[in-house]
Amino acid sequence: MSQIYPAMTTLSASAMRRQQGMIFETVKKRPILFTHHGHAAGVLVHPDVWNRLLERLEDQADLIVALTVELEAERGEAEFEPADIAELEALADGETLSA
Repeated sequence: MSQIYPAMTTLSASAMRRQQGMIFETVKKRPILFTHHGHAAGVLVHPDVWNRLLERLEDQADLIVALTVELEAERGEAEFEPADIAELEALADGETLSA
């Protein structure tokens, strides 16, 4: 993945030390692509952006699991037991259930 993305602010690795103030201001608005010897070396994003990206990845993973279970159920490949609401509420509250 050495492609440089022109829509992203791009800085050389050596510029990191010289332009710290500008880097911190820029990353509040958009990601910064750092290069090393002309090749993509890393991307700096604001922590809020990083957290949103992680949440979206987790949501996508949850959706994949849900769709997989739904597909297995439609194919008759999965067996389900009725949920116990009290147990689900206890799990949601962080309680550990005994077997």
